[in-house]
Amino acid sequence: MYRDIEIIPELQEALREYRQGNYREAQSICEELADTESGSRTERAALLLMARCRIARGDMETALDMYSQAMLLAEDKLEERGICEEAMEAEADMDFCGKNLYRIAVELQRQGYMSEAAEAFNKAGVCSYRAGGNIGKESEMYETAMSIMESAEDCSDNQVLLAMVCGNLAECRQRQRRPMEALELYKRASDMLSHRLDDETCLLHHAMYCCSAAEIYSQCGDNVKASTLLSSTIDNLEMQYILSDEVRSQIIACCNAYSMVCFQMGDYEGGVNACNKALRLKGGLEDEETETILYSRAQAYEAMEKFAAAAADYRRCISILENTDTAENRLIAALRRIPLGHILDGAGKLAEATEYYEQAAQTIDDARADDVACSEVDNDMLTDIEALCRFRLGKIFTRTETRNYYRACKEYQACLELLQSVDMSPVRATQFSAAHTALAELYEMFDEYDKAQTHYAEANKYDAVASLGELIMSAAMPEDDAVCDDGSGYFLSDESDEEDDTPEA
Repeated sequence: MYRDIEIIPELQEALREYRQGNYREAQSICEELADTESGSRTERAALLLMARCRIARGDMETALDMYSQAMLLAEDKLEERGICEEAMEAEADMDFCGKNLYRIAVELQRQGYMSEAAEAFNKAGVCSYRAGGNIGKESEMYETAMSIMESAEDCSDNQVLLAMVCGNLAECRQRQRRPMEALELYKRASDMLSHRLDDETCLLHHAMYCCSAAEIYSQCGDNVKASTLLSSTIDNLEMQYILSDEVRSQIIACCNAYSMVCFQMGDYEGGVNACNKALRLKGGLEDEETETILYSRAQAYEAMEKFAAAAADYRRCISILENTDTAENRLIAALRRIPLGHILDGAGKLAEATEYYEQAAQTIDDARADDVACSEVDNDMLTDIEALCRFRLGKIFTRTETRNYYRACKEYQACLELLQSVDMSPVRATQFSAAHTALAELYEMFDEYDKAQTHYAEANKYDAVASLGELIMSAAMPEDDAVCDDGSGYFLSDESDEEDDTPEA
């Protein structure tokens, strides 16, 4: 909060009312203090607290007018910058904050306040990001801040600010899909903070930059570097004598990232251990972060063939997501039902598996119809996943005691229709082939040999498409190059119906 609000005696009663949620009372006290037209510190601070009250009551337009009045009363550009930063902290309109910070930054640079100008350009970039502004303009603000920091003499010792600017520009480069540039910037930012880890703010930012760099290493196939970097980062964080909530939260984030890298390296036990450490730090709190950790651990357990433990974690994931009832969380819960259904299917619990697959398929179908945005997958991937559910349902219906071949046929047809609605790829061609083969086998059982031959021919055609696609992809990518997959993991080889590979839950 703006420092003057907390130290001016006349504002303390209003501040108490504000903190207790009595916004009208706080505003009334401030109005008397702001009505002096003296341009004093008290008047400016009263305007800022009134703006906070207006934001809390949902009146953003009046709040922005008050911030503008306070800036007009400011003694200099440095105080104006402080008022803009207060507006940022109060979560005022970010476009308003960004434009004013940019204007102030230009003026500070002209007046020769280089370090202060760089900080204002940096914060203007942050505001642009939060406002959903143009990423190119956001990038320019960080670049300007870096240029000032690197060339001005009075900025040479401010390595912490330069590191923050580097980190923001790196994150911007990631969103611009320029990972190698982002990686170099993250490394530079973390190096600048590596000798200041006794300061908690520097420690936390250092950890965030290392975590982001590790993510890029992992995406580009260098999981050894990612693992080493995350492990050393966790060690640095754990060296704190007392773990603050912020440090604890960062350790949890690093442990979760480390578990994912372990999974990709085949070190499933290491992944489970990292998840266990993160869950201990969570202290039993069941929120969305806990769900993410449980999901990582479930995948590791499944890879270790500890199917009962994996199933228990998947069930907890579903429970947590359903308790935070949003359209996206319902969709993610559906995605968690699929691996759980696969485990139950493999264990011969066909009725339960059917229930989970049907719920998942229906939820995904509804989400696609309503165009629900999901942070984990895009719309085409949702189509793929629903097709997989339909395919697996078809397999189950041919194996139940009642042998519901009609329903199996219907599910295979639904799978094909879904796959036809998205662009062809080698993976989809493989799934096309599997569905056509399954239909051909059913028609053979019905003695409808012409239909069976038609589907076998289609299966062969898609097998050829898949093989050609894989050949083209392997020719286009040298062996040593990094391969960054989409992370979906849903179209791994689906052989759940083979008796020899049946897992025990």
